[in-house]
Amino acid sequence: MMSAFVFLLSRSFINRTRARLRRLKQPKYLVGAFFGLLYLYFYFFQILFSRGRPGDEMLGGAGSIIGIFGPVILFLLVASAWIFPHERAALVYSEAEVAFLFPAPVSRRALIHFKLLKSQIAILFTVLLLTLITGRLFTSSHAWMRVLGWWVILSTLNLHFLGASFARTMLLERGISNWLRRSLVGLFLAALIALTVFWARQTIVPPAIANVADWAAWREYLQALLGTPPLSYLLFPLRMVLNPYLATSTLEFAKAFLPAVGVIALHYVWVVRSNVAFEEASVELSRRVAEKIAAGRAGQSLDASPKKRSRAPFALSPSGFAPVAFLWKNLISAQAAFRGRTILLLLIPLIIMAAMMGRIGKPGGVFIATASMLTMMCYVWSLFIGAQMIRCDFRRDLAAMDVLKLFPLRGWQVVAGELLAPVVILTVVQWLLLLLLGGLATFGGVTAGLPKMPLTWIVAAGCLTPFWNGLVLLIPNAAVLLFPGWFQTRVEAPQGIEVTGQRLLLLFGQMIVMGVTIIPAAAAFALGFVPFQYAGAETIAPLVGSAGAALVLAGEIALGVWLVGKLFDRFDLAAEQGG
Repeated sequence: MMSAFVFLLSRSFINRTRARLRRLKQPKYLVGAFFGLLYLYFYFFQILFSRGRPGDEMLGGAGSIIGIFGPVILFLLVASAWIFPHERAALVYSEAEVAFLFPAPVSRRALIHFKLLKSQIAILFTVLLLTLITGRLFTSSHAWMRVLGWWVILSTLNLHFLGASFARTMLLERGISNWLRRSLVGLFLAALIALTVFWARQTIVPPAIANVADWAAWREYLQALLGTPPLSYLLFPLRMVLNPYLATSTLEFAKAFLPAVGVIALHYVWVVRSNVAFEEASVELSRRVAEKIAAGRAGQSLDASPKKRSRAPFALSPSGFAPVAFLWKNLISAQAAFRGRTILLLLIPLIIMAAMMGRIGKPGGVFIATASMLTMMCYVWSLFIGAQMIRCDFRRDLAAMDVLKLFPLRGWQVVAGELLAPVVILTVVQWLLLLLLGGLATFGGVTAGLPKMPLTWIVAAGCLTPFWNGLVLLIPNAAVLLFPGWFQTRVEAPQGIEVTGQRLLLLFGQMIVMGVTIIPAAAAFALGFVPFQYAGAETIAPLVGSAGAALVLAGEIALGVWLVGKLFDRFDLAAEQGG
């Protein structure tokens, strides 16, 4: 049976590769493949052929950190498999595999073996990629140890996640609900932490506050803390899994590899001997995936499963400015990405990071400084990558372009309407960041020792933000109409190095166009800013400069919307797909 599975997977890989090679006959994929390979060549050139052994030097510098925090990270991943999931065990099979394997005379254990064999292909590819990125595949004298070390870690996690899903299903069958299981695991972890802290207070002395920046003292303290029972007992098998990756010699690796393989063998026996029915859940999961594929073909959201009806952001009038209707539609579709729990999950790491850094130095001072720095970083990053994250425009509606063409509207009206929603969403988020930054600078700048930040500059940035967003979002939407074949309209759209090259070309083109269009706005800002600055009116100089730049950007956006509207009027999706 295993030979049949190997044949199936190998032939699938060969046929997939042949299909991608045949696709290179089309110029749009050939050009993308050329630039994708060119990018990989220059990106990995120094890593693959540079002299020296940066991999060993890197490991030597980071080995102590990995040795301390690595088992903790693995423990958190393992614990999450017992706390968060709520579904029954369901192995992810494709729709074709469900159709051909499940009705066949194949045992449940054979289906598990097929899934494990398939997952090993993905693990091996990930291992080679990680080893290559970290610069150890061809430059390290012990690259093979890093490859096998990554394989041990990923294989163990894969088997444990699968075994944990089987165990959760068995608990559900025995009447133990998800919340009861989570409560029991939570109580166990709480008791573990309490006992460790109690034992550590009796036996370990933390570093003095004066030595807060002494990494050696903290490293010894953390090593002693993680070596304190009962936490050390749970971390012991995880250290065994991590030791092959941290080995620095062949003999040390040989001593660490055999126990790690023993951990993998125990997990394998656990998974294979689990008598859990997963077929029905796997069929249901395959059905949901198939529904998402059908939704993608129809140009709908990939999360098109039945959900609660979204509340409209505002009441839409039956008459008025036509682009507002697109704003109303796209805001409804974007509501799922802006739920309270999503925003909370994004804010919690930032707050914890600022709070931890704020414990060093003056009370509250470093916290405010760190929060200000993180807020500024988020604002700057949103200016450059926000347009790639908010895609409720032509990039999402490309498959439904035939419907948009039926509307009795001019091209510029449709283009303006598609731009409104992402511009509004990005601008609101960025204004909130600027408001937070202004509050931190005003109320905590003196305490935190922050450099003086005039509020007029924050106001000027807020005035320019919506115009910047409109210009940045106009470029990818124009690219959709110019190169529709380079944008994926369904979930099973082509993947590969050629698609990576296409995206790189679009990114570089967007950067060039942005640079050219920003020059007039920068000149207008300087013309308004410099005279007032030299006249001593430092307070209003940024506002006057931003007003001039905003007028220039507004003119460029208006011209761009009109030109892209002409492209939309001449656009024929059927002709593009036929080509």
